[in-house]
Amino acid sequence: MKTYSLFLTICVGFFTLASCKKGNEVTQKQNENVEQVANSNTNITTYFGASSAGFPDEPISGIDSWDRLNDRLKNKNGGTGLVFRRSFGSGMPEDFNSSNMADDVGRCTISVGELKPDFSKSDSENYDLIRDFVLSIPAGRIVYLVYRHEPESKVKKGGYSVAQYRDGLVNFIRAVISVQDQRPNVHPCFCLMSWTFNPKSGRNPDDYRPIGLTLNERRKTIAGVDGYCNDPTESASSKFNPIFTKMGTNSGGGTGNWGFTRFAVFETAAHGDRSGWVTDLGNWAKNRGNIELVSWFNSGVGQNAGPDGWYLGVWGNNQSTDHNWFNDADGSLNAFAQVIK
Repeated sequence: MKTYSLFLTICVGFFTLASCKKGNEVTQKQNENVEQVANSNTNITTYFGASSAGFPDEPISGIDSWDRLNDRLKNKNGGTGLVFRRSFGSGMPEDFNSSNMADDVGRCTISVGELKPDFSKSDSENYDLIRDFVLSIPAGRIVYLVYRHEPESKVKKGGYSVAQYRDGLVNFIRAVISVQDQRPNVHPCFCLMSWTFNPKSGRNPDDYRPIGLTLNERRKTIAGVDGYCNDPTESASSKFNPIFTKMGTNSGGGTGNWGFTRFAVFETAAHGDRSGWVTDLGNWAKNRGNIELVSWFNSGVGQNAGPDGWYLGVWGNNQSTDHNWFNDADGSLNAFAQVIK
């Protein structure tokens, strides 16, 4: 399995994409346009997956919902299912078997999960706990570990400071990398909001960038962005390429270009022509040639968990006692099934 060097997440619902770039050393002096780097490798297979929120009276991890989605996709396209599941976490599990990712084994090849080390513990304590967790992952299992998904909202609410987050992130990255000789398919990630890259947010994305990493550490780190888009006329390329460029050229703080290696963008949209948007996004990801992972956010989070949610297709019944899961009135379920085929 090749190492990955670009991780992107997008949604109409939510999508996750990732890509790989090998070879050239990236230095602050070079500061090339990220598009030049991203397009330098056009032999990457695009893998598709999803996160999925639990329906009423189901496990909050959404594993049952994910299974149904996976089965429906396979029924639509003749048997091609999802390669990975994206899950979220509420803390620092003791080991892999205690995490939401444990449910993925036997279901999909790749896991994308989240860790939230405790700020009340010292860096050295968390370093050891993270290492132990990584070493508990079954050998050969491909895992992307996200450190504190979307930290900006927690910072805004006073849960922790930017400095605490950034220092914890660096500690997390180094802990994961320190055992990659034993778990080479486990990758450290972080994920911000795309709103943070909008000047109207009043934020500077560089504030959340890990500072002080070596070139090798930067190249092994996946930098991610979450966001939303409600305009069905805006193509994936016009939406995301400017973000890629900005991520790739924000090299302040003397740490070099941080978007050249791996980055993620989650994207949401609530519009009528979802099937067309899904098809366009899938084609763009495949044709770009350097997108590794694409994940649908199969959820009602942020909206009512019903017909207006981000579920593929339309949820036909909102009653926990009579799930009528998805029909395909808007064509999005079938569109995604054909994309992943």
